[in-house]
Amino acid sequence: MAVTNGDRTLGTCVLGNIEQLNGSNYASWKEKLEITLALLDIDYALHKDPPVEPKPEDENFQVLKKEYDEEKSARDYLTKIEKQFKGSSKAYATTLIKRLVGEKYDATGSLREHIMKKYHMASKLKSMEMEIYDGFLVHFIMSSLPQEFSPFVINYNSMKIKWGIDELIAMCVQEEERLKAEKIDHANQFKHSEKKRCNNSRCKLFTGIRYEEDPKKRGKKN
Repeated sequence: MAVTNGDRTLGTCVLGNIEQLNGSNYASWKEKLEITLALLDIDYALHKDPPVEPKPEDENFQVLKKEYDEEKSARDYLTKIEKQFKGSSKAYATTLIKRLVGEKYDATGSLREHIMKKYHMASKLKSMEMEIYDGFLVHFIMSSLPQEFSPFVINYNSMKIKWGIDELIAMCVQEEERLKAEKIDHANQFKHSEKKRCNNSRCKLFTGIRYEEDPKKRGKKN
């Protein structure tokens, strides 16, 4: 996929929002970095093996060998940073497990981003030989959704098929959009019913106070 100037500008702005790495924020820094790279779809080098070292019989071997020797692997670079900043792996794993199980979606951010955070936590645990299988991960994510998603979760639990992460993201985002539209529709219906009730009861404004005129008292004078 070709990267446009607009994509580069957006990427620079988003990456600029990542907190600066220091001695105490390695875990949150790396998580935000990987999620941001994934959302921008520029995390290929983190998940794919680097190019194979050129062989003497290859065409333009000298040029390729020079470029290969000068090229730094993104994964190797992040591994070196990890060795410098990450503390005890057991303590780090405990923190990840607590967050994976306990963190709830509070609707203040993107649901897609919330799911990606859970996915990256599971990926980290897998790299530490503590693999969380997709079925458990989907369960943890479903359990982290707010109360209004209950019918959605019940419907999923009643189905025989199981979703992967990509399908889970798509379906959760679709459900979130449906709930938002439903809230807007309910709000509009309430406004319409209030307006209709007001018109039927002949509401009036008198000295800034709204009152309903009693039809029985119409025409009577004090």
